[in-house]
Amino acid sequence: MKSILSLLTLVLLFNFSSAQNKWFEVYSDSTALINDGEEITKDFQKKLSEVDKNIDLKNPKSQYNLMGPFYAPENNTINLSVWNLSPQWYKDFCIEVAGGKEQGEKMFGLFFNGIFAADYIIGLDGVNNGIEGVNFALED
Repeated sequence: MKSILSLLTLVLLFNFSSAQNKWFEVYSDSTALINDGEEITKDFQKKLSEVDKNIDLKNPKSQYNLMGPFYAPENNTINLSVWNLSPQWYKDFCIEVAGGKEQGEKMFGLFFNGIFAADYIIGLDGVNNGIEGVNFALED
């Protein structure tokens, strides 16, 4: 019985991890960043609607912003950030936590894209707070 549960867990973990590969990517050009940001946002809205029809992102647009990552509710825009043009304190934080520059760049995309998206859409109190802090990292 333990073998079956272990195998099932392994298969599910592999499936979930391979299904998310487009979400966590380091980009080398801003056009691909924006295009994928739009595509991922539409797909994410569709998946959210399947889970809870009350959560609506109202089709936010993606744009490149030096001071990203953040969500601007006043114009319904997800501001995307570039690693090499981000404030130094963003970089320092990611490099220190991840243990090196290369790992810091990857963490930059993973952290802001993964954790912030889930936290701010659902909110810690279970209330829809919008989508804030989404980020896709660009490499140098």
